[in-house]
Amino acid sequence: MSFYIDGSNINICDWYDGSNNTPYDCSSNILHLQCQPFQFDVAVITQNTPQLTLQTGSEHIYELDIIAISESIFKSIFYRANNFSVASNTLLTPTELSYISFFGRAVCNQPFSLIETIITNIENDLNITQDMFTPCSLINLNKLINSIRTIADLNLSNVTCSLTWSEIMLTLFAEFGNVTVTPPVILTVSVVFISPTEGVKPVIIKFNFLTTITLN
Repeated sequence: MSFYIDGSNINICDWYDGSNNTPYDCSSNILHLQCQPFQFDVAVITQNTPQLTLQTGSEHIYELDIIAISESIFKSIFYRANNFSVASNTLLTPTELSYISFFGRAVCNQPFSLIETIITNIENDLNITQDMFTPCSLINLNKLINSIRTIADLNLSNVTCSLTWSEIMLTLFAEFGNVTVTPPVILTVSVVFISPTEGVKPVIIKFNFLTTITLN
């Protein structure tokens, strides 16, 4: 399986044993690589969504298909200093914003829609259809979700937990030892959409960034 990072064609299986062109177990929506790069979570951002009111009075996890990215662009977006912090829209270039966009994404090679994902899971969790919500509550939900085009549009004060860049480096040193550049690794940034509506489970969208990191 090959990806382009910094203009170079990176074949994961050059580092890891085995080969598999299907990166996900689509039946369970879980990232699954036979030649599995080292993967770990680097941050979780929480976004609250508006209350939905019925006229009549566990979590859903989506692993987005792998996004190949250079170390320099990843750091420009998330680590301009040692602490994790998403750069604002005004500081990011259109190219950088494209890496963290919810649009044009896929899950198991199938197109992903944030608004459809949120509403479908609400319907399934409550065993109802969206026409059972008051028009205003549904309008408010659509307005919020449609305003979120990239991770940079989220409420970035709600970073629930994260690693510093120093901690990422220590993790990679522990995993790979004294190497100049790591094999391809996957750094995951999760976005959690939490609804105050009773009975609606959180929706977790995982951005899986494939990159190599310079250690020395």
